Amino acid sequence: MLTRRNEKRTRAKPEGAERITPPHERAAQAVRTLTRLTAVLGALAIGAVVFALATFASAQARLSSVDAETAPVCTAVRAIKAGTVIEANMLTLQDVPASLAAEGAIGTREEAVGKLAVEPIPANGQITAGALASSEPAASLAGALDAGSRAISVAVDAETGLAGLIRHGDRVDVLSEGRAIVENAKVIAVDSSLSETLEEYATVTVQVSPEDAIAIQAAQELAPVRLSMRSAVDALTEEASGETTITEAGNDSAEASVLATTRNDRGLTTTAESGKGVL
Repeated sequence: MLTRRNEKRTRAKPEGAERITPPHERAAQAVRTLTRLTAVLGALAIGAVVFALATFASAQARLSSVDAETAPVCTAVRAIKAGTVIEANMLTLQDVPASLAAEGAIGTREEAVGKLAVEPIPANGQITAGALASSEPAASLAGALDAGSRAISVAVDAETGLAGLIRHGDRVDVLSEGRAIVENAKVIAVDSSLSETLEEYATVTVQVSPEDAIAIQAAQELAPVRLSMRSAVDALTEEASGETTITEAGNDSAEASVLATTRNDRGLTTTAESGKGVL
């Protein structure tokens, strides 16, 4: 009797031992896990699709809104060279998205016709206010001057003043004794007129740098000064390059020094070619 009880205790399962899961239960558990994982992945996929569709719709709405906002812009029918006076047949109007309109773009032909192109304009290029010379006359001589520049008048007659053909905005060279005192000077007044076209005049006022004003004054004290007209295209090309060459006759005597002065955007440099008179 005692021996049988000991055998039962020996055969009994130890306490705390792991229970072995039957195969059919493990299979059922795997199916349940896979089902839950599939459901989660499906929900994520649906959410991603909904988000993508909402983003696309929003982008389309914004694009449609931008396309709907257009502005009339004046464009060139063909390429326009610098120095060309703008005519109506050179221009056309186009409606472009407002976001693509250039800064300062002109919206009507009337704003451009009659003005001078100060830079080349390509075919189909937008016409901007900065590409055209202003045609509005200044209210005063001081208002007609650029910052840092000076106005000086040159006495002329029918011969030295180009027979009454000088107009406001023209570019001229100031000559004395066969030398160019100042080149590419802008005419800002004829006699006392800042805008009126005169066929007879006794003085022409030009815009120059302070150094050039002194050179012209010195030249006028030595000998008569005459003006030479420049081509509108040549004048604009030289102005855009930012360089002007001036030859100045000195004021000590008729054989005084000649200064070659080159101005550029970085300042003023001078080189004495001969003589000893320097302003």
